[in-house]
Amino acid sequence: MYIRTDGQGWEVRAQIGGASGRERVQQCPSRASAAILADAWRGTHPSWQELKQR
Repeated sequence: MYIRTDGQGWEVRAQIGGASGRERVQQCPSRASAAILADAWRGTHPSWQELKQR
């Protein structure tokens, strides 16, 4: 799962099942709303790992 920006808008992108798996993308109006959505999509599944921002 990624939170990405182009400098104007934000999107949350989640992919399940590797390169050939399913993908879901949602546009968000702000970084805060993108983070809330990413947390909701991630849920409490113990196998998720947080990546540091580049």
